[in-house]
Amino acid sequence: MSRNAFRGPAFKDVDLSLFKDIKAGDWATVQFQAEAFNLFNRVNLYNPVGEMGSPQFGRSISAFPAREIQLGLRVVF
Repeated sequence: MSRNAFRGPAFKDVDLSLFKDIKAGDWATVQFQAEAFNLFNRVNLYNPVGEMGSPQFGRSISAFPAREIQLGLRVVF
């Protein structure tokens, strides 16, 4: 095979971040954070095994992580 003739699967990812600032008096601000990674929980596969002698040749045997959501609270003063 020529160089770069073997291509892996497509990778699509949508991330979302939401931030809300809330005043807590004259000297502080509380910030609420919500973040979602791989929002639509799409399966993104790693590249297939490219080793010719492997019984797994041409198969994707693992995937990137599923959806992750994290929440945070921050005080800025």
